[in-house]
Amino acid sequence: MKKRLLTSLIAAAVALPAQAAEYRLAFSQSAQLEVFVEHADGVAWCAPSLTLRFQDKGAADKAVLEQMMPRIGALIDRECPAAKEARWYSIAAEGNTLQQGQITQAAGWQLTSAPAQVAASPAPSAPLPPGPNVAAVAAPEVTAPVVAVEADQVAAPAPEAVAAETVAATAEAPQAAEAQVAEVQITETPAAEVIAAQVAEVIAPEPTAAPPMFAVADWMPRSSADTLAAQSFSLPLKDQQGCVFNTNLSFNVTAEFIRNQSSGIHCAEDGLAQGQGQWQISRSDGMNLGRIEAVFKDGQAFINIRPDFTLQHILANQFIYVYLGSDSARQVHYLAEGRYHGPSAAWNFERPRLLALTEKIDLFRDAEQIQAVIQVGNEKLAPLVGSRVSHISFTALKAPQAWFEGNHHNQNPDLLYSITLNKPYRQEHFVFNLQQGNNHLFEREHREALAAQREQERLERERLQQEAQAQRERQFAAQREAQRQSQALNQFEYLNRQTDAQRLQDWVREVEFDLFGGDYLRLMKGSQLEYRQIIQVGRKAQEGEWSVEAPYPALLQSAEELKSGWYQFTGTLRLDAKRQDKQGLPLSVLTPQLLSPCADSRCLDQFNALQIMRSQMGDANWSPEAAQAVITRFESGDYE
Repeated sequence: MKKRLLTSLIAAAVALPAQAAEYRLAFSQSAQLEVFVEHADGVAWCAPSLTLRFQDKGAADKAVLEQMMPRIGALIDRECPAAKEARWYSIAAEGNTLQQGQITQAAGWQLTSAPAQVAASPAPSAPLPPGPNVAAVAAPEVTAPVVAVEADQVAAPAPEAVAAETVAATAEAPQAAEAQVAEVQITETPAAEVIAAQVAEVIAPEPTAAPPMFAVADWMPRSSADTLAAQSFSLPLKDQQGCVFNTNLSFNVTAEFIRNQSSGIHCAEDGLAQGQGQWQISRSDGMNLGRIEAVFKDGQAFINIRPDFTLQHILANQFIYVYLGSDSARQVHYLAEGRYHGPSAAWNFERPRLLALTEKIDLFRDAEQIQAVIQVGNEKLAPLVGSRVSHISFTALKAPQAWFEGNHHNQNPDLLYSITLNKPYRQEHFVFNLQQGNNHLFEREHREALAAQREQERLERERLQQEAQAQRERQFAAQREAQRQSQALNQFEYLNRQTDAQRLQDWVREVEFDLFGGDYLRLMKGSQLEYRQIIQVGRKAQEGEWSVEAPYPALLQSAEELKSGWYQFTGTLRLDAKRQDKQGLPLSVLTPQLLSPCADSRCLDQFNALQIMRSQMGDANWSPEAAQAVITRFESGDYE
C-alpha cells in the first residue's frame, strides 16, 4: 500500500508544473473563504493580469463570492495598483472547479461567473521551490527534512542560534523525485499547517484609530514608520522581490554573499516585508544559513501572534514594544513587551509584559483604580496573545525611556507598580491578587522619606558640630582677649608709676640704622618695621603725601588733611629705593596707624598712662574699666 502511495505521489509530482507558486492574498474566517494569487515561481505575484483561486467552504456559495468581491478588489487596488484584470475560479474541497470568470478594475471588480468547463481537478499548487543551495539527492542518500544549523553558520547575538531547515529540491530524474516524495512522507507536520494557525483575517482591515493626544514624560505613541526611522539594524536584507527584512542577525559573512528567497511574503507600500510565509537564507556558495517561518510586519518576524499593532521601540535581539491602545479617562497608554526568540529568529509574546504608562501616579495609591488600570490593559492585550498565554507580567511606569533602554531593575525610578496575572487551569480569565503586587510608588516614597530623614539627621549633626566648634573658637578668642586685657591692665599700672619722660622714652620704637645688619638691613631688603616716634610734619608734598622734617627727613603718607606741627606717630616704616632723601639715601616712608597732634615738640601731653595704653592697644577708646569688663565676662562664661 505504501509503495502504491509513493508511486502515485511520484506521478503527481512529475505532472505538476515545476515553476508554479502562489500568494495568499486574503482570508475571511467569517465567510470561510481563502483567496490565492497563482503566479510563476521567482516572479512577483503583482502583475497587470492576475489569476485568483477561491477555496474553502465559502467558495461554493456564489452569494458569498459576490459579497466579498468588492472588498477583495479594494485589497488588490491597495496592494497591487498595477493590476487591471483577473481570471478567477473557485474549487471545492475535493479539488474540482466549481465556477470561473473574468473581472476587471474598470468594471469595479464586479464578479462575473460561468459554469465550470472542466470536470477534472486542476493541478494543485506546487510545493515551495527549492532553495538555491539545494542539489538533487539520490534515493539512497535520503535524510530527515529538518536539519539544525551549525554554530559556525549562524551566530546571532541572542544566546540561541537561528534555526534552519533545508528544502528538498525538485529533481528531474525519477530517483530524485522519489527521494523528494520520501522526504515529504517523513514530515508529519508541514510548515503550512504551523503558519496557518497564525493567520488572521486580512480582508479590508479597519483603519487604526489615532492614539489619544496626551504625553507621558514627553513620550507619545508614534507610527511604526517613525519608530523604524529612529532604529538602526546591523543587517537589513532584501528578498527576490526587493522586500526589506530589518534584522540584527550575524552570519559571519558579508551581506553581498547572502542570498534571500521568500514565499508567501509581499512588499508593503514602504518596501518592508509583509505577510505570512517563509524566508530562506543561504550563502552564495550554496550553504544553507537558515529558514524563518513567521508572520512578517514592518520587516520584522513574529510567531504565534496576530501582529495588529504599531511598533514603538526595539531593543536589538532582546525586547520589542508595541502599542495596544490608551485609556484617555485615566491618561494611560498601554504597550506590550515581546521577547526575541533566538531559535526562530523572530519576536514572540509567549511571556508578555503589559506596560501601563501614565503620569497619574495617584492611580496606584487606590486599590480600585489599580484593578481598573490592570483590567483595561488586559482587555487590550487579549487579542494579541489569544488563549495560549497563562502568565502576564504587568508593570506601570511614569516614564518609558529608561525601560526602553533595558533598565528593568527594581531601582528604576520610573516604576510605579508591578504584579503577575495568572490564568488558572481550564479557565478563560486572568486573575491577580493585589496582596502579591509590588507598589514601587509607596516603596520608593518610603525609601525617599527614610533617606530624607537620614539626610536631616546628618545635617543636624553637622549643625551641632559646627555650633560646638564655633563655641570653642569663641571661647578661645575670649580667653585670648581677656589675657590681652589683663596684660594691658598690668602695663597701665606700671605706666602710672612712671614719670612722663620715662613713659615717652619707653614708648619710642626707633629703627637702628646700622649699615652692617639689624633693622636697616631688613628695610633695605624690602621689609617694613613697626615704628613709634614724635615727628614734625611739614608742608604737603603732593596729594596724600606730607614731608617730615624731624627727627630726620622722611615722607608721611596719609589721606587726611594735616597741619604743620608735631604729632605722636604709631605705624610702620619702609624704604623707597626709587626715591632718595636729601642725603642721597633711600627715602623713608611712614604709614600711620594712629596719628595724634601734640601741644609741643615733646608731646608730653600725650604721654600720660591712658594715652600710652590707647596708643599701644590701637584703640582710642581703651580704658581700664572696659578691660576689666572683658575679663569679667570671660570668667562668667560669656564668650559672645
